[in-house]
Amino acid sequence: MKEVLALPRDRHFRRAEVVTMRSAWNDPLATFIGLKVGDNASGHSHLDLGTFVLDALGERWADELGPMAYQLPGYFGRKRFAYYRSGTVGHNTLLMDGKNQYTRAVCAIHRFKTADDNAFAIADLTAAYSPVGAESVRRGIWLRDDRKRVLVQDEVKLKGPADIVWQMHTSATISLDARKTLATLAKNGKTFYAHILAPEKAYFAVEEVDLEKDGGYYEIPNERKLLVRLLEKTDDVRIDVLLEPTLGQAAPKVLPLQDWQ
Repeated sequence: MKEVLALPRDRHFRRAEVVTMRSAWNDPLATFIGLKVGDNASGHSHLDLGTFVLDALGERWADELGPMAYQLPGYFGRKRFAYYRSGTVGHNTLLMDGKNQYTRAVCAIHRFKTADDNAFAIADLTAAYSPVGAESVRRGIWLRDDRKRVLVQDEVKLKGPADIVWQMHTSATISLDARKTLATLAKNGKTFYAHILAPEKAYFAVEEVDLEKDGGYYEIPNERKLLVRLLEKTDDVRIDVLLEPTLGQAAPKVLPLQDWQ
């Protein structure tokens, strides 16, 4: 155990371009988050740059749907990324105009910082969204407030307006408040919360996940997707979603990614 506790809680795995952050090694209720960037053209990849997974309270709240069945028709041909799990629609990242990310995009962690009470990573995802004319797309994930809360912040600038949707898959049940800016996730008797901090004209929506078109392989029961939708298409937006295990703390001040410290 001493060897485990001596390990860093946060790590940027270079070349793979993956960052992992956790609140503790020796707490079964610890918060853990992993951010995946890297190369969409690497072997067995999905179009998922910017996706993340999140654990807290002994449960997984942001899911990865897992591998595809290689025997599906056309999987090693033109149909590969038309399947839900392998396309951008099946991951916890931004979906723009319903289009897949660029299949040969290579993206990287732009900044990574770790300290006693917080850690964050910022990824440059611009190349992934060239199909919608991206000028700049950056995602920051910040494990903050004594490592108890997670802020996911996306800053997007495009050459023209697009329908931008924030996505998070989960096996938890989801209920929304009247304004649809607070989502309560429930799983195995535990609750977890998601808040939209920005923009003002954004709201949560919930979709059931249907994997039948993936051939029925590796079926996941009760999977659904928490979405942040905007009222209209836009070419310039910042989306902030706060994820936390308890309610009551004041919302953090929203800062541009360039000002994260």
